[in-house]
Amino acid sequence: GIRIENLVYAKKTKKNFYFENLTLAPIEKDLINFSKLTQKEKNYLFKYHMEVYSKISPYLDKQEKKWLASQI
Repeated sequence: GIRIENLVYAKKTKKNFYFENLTLAPIEKDLINFSKLTQKEKNYLFKYHMEVYSKISPYLDKQEKKWLASQI
């Protein structure tokens, strides 16, 4: 298997903590066996890739944005 790690920061709200991703790079989906994932895990990956796109795309040119969108 391959180990995938992201740097995260624990942020505090009034009632609890949550994690904010500091590493914003797409995860290579060709290396994931989606049949082994739960729907919750699949949703997490989709939301993560949407976050990567929304935060990184303003700094990319048209061709780079197109590639990054293809990773969602």
